[in-house]
Amino acid sequence: MLSGLSFVRAENISKSRKYNSWGKIVNSRHLPYEKKSNFDIETEVFAIGSCFANEIRSVLERRDILVHPKVDERISSLLPSEIKINPSWGGWDERVHYQCYTPFSVLQDLEGAVGLWRPVPESIIETCKNGDRRFWDPYRRALYGRSVEDVLSVREIMFDNIKYGVETSKIIVITLGLVEAFCLNKYGGYISEYNGAYADRVTFANKGFLEVLEALRGICRIFENHFREKRLVFTVSPIPLSRTFLDVDVVTATMRGKSILRAAVDVIREEFDNVDYWPSYEFVMWSGEGFRVDDVRHVRAETVEKITEAFCDSYFSSVFSVKKNKSIIDVEDNSKFSRMAGSGKRYFDFISNILKGIKK
Repeated sequence: MLSGLSFVRAENISKSRKYNSWGKIVNSRHLPYEKKSNFDIETEVFAIGSCFANEIRSVLERRDILVHPKVDERISSLLPSEIKINPSWGGWDERVHYQCYTPFSVLQDLEGAVGLWRPVPESIIETCKNGDRRFWDPYRRALYGRSVEDVLSVREIMFDNIKYGVETSKIIVITLGLVEAFCLNKYGGYISEYNGAYADRVTFANKGFLEVLEALRGICRIFENHFREKRLVFTVSPIPLSRTFLDVDVVTATMRGKSILRAAVDVIREEFDNVDYWPSYEFVMWSGEGFRVDDVRHVRAETVEKITEAFCDSYFSSVFSVKKNKSIIDVEDNSKFSRMAGSGKRYFDFISNILKGIKK
């Protein structure tokens, strides 16, 4: 691992040959990026994809950058309180339900926004949650409503918000998380995430490189045909799979999926002039200090800020200061936890001392 790895702005990376050998990266501890654009602070951004999209959005908003989809109080009023659980990046809002973990779900959402695809009302599944009758939208992450009508209303509002957000934004950030997908048997389309209670209603699809590539091409074509003059910035989420449905271990499955996504983005970057790649995955994986110590899976808030700061420097005319947001969950107050990343014993002792203090 490259402890102390940091982003650095560079010019003509491919021609300067300053970073073209592994030894030069090791010695400098720099991951270079080039200046891509000079958007001003009024430029709006649309972020879609895995939960890492929301991690990035959270930091961008603390820089006073408007990120779509925006919070829509109409959605909150239609959702029951028991699903409003705080996510890893801070306090709950309905944007947690926009998460799309696979490129197929991202494409599906964009197709829905422009009217190329619409899920049928019959696809909503009646269920029971915490003893209450609820209705689940399988195309949305953990989205349950009190009635079919409420869920249908939320569907339409979310599609409208996606379309509006894409129309008004100049930068589109798309984070890619998984290649393991599930299709809804009877009504088609890709569900947001697997729900074991309805295993008989879905079919597992272990997607390969060509299928992922075609989905990414489909995403780019939607922008060519419906939303011109947008800058598409793809990034691969560094967050590992929480579980795999393959007959291999989760580490191997994670590397397979991330490798496919990363390679496919490189192809479309060559095919479409408005497509960039941002090396979030590379930075987290090689820095050695990217993951939170409590689950060694989600990315540390400090690391997300470093990634987003370099991104802003690359695409905006100036880098804006980050405002401290108390809604961010500082499970690793970085001054304490980051120093313990390499020692499970010190982490255990630290938690034990906290508990002792509470008992006193």
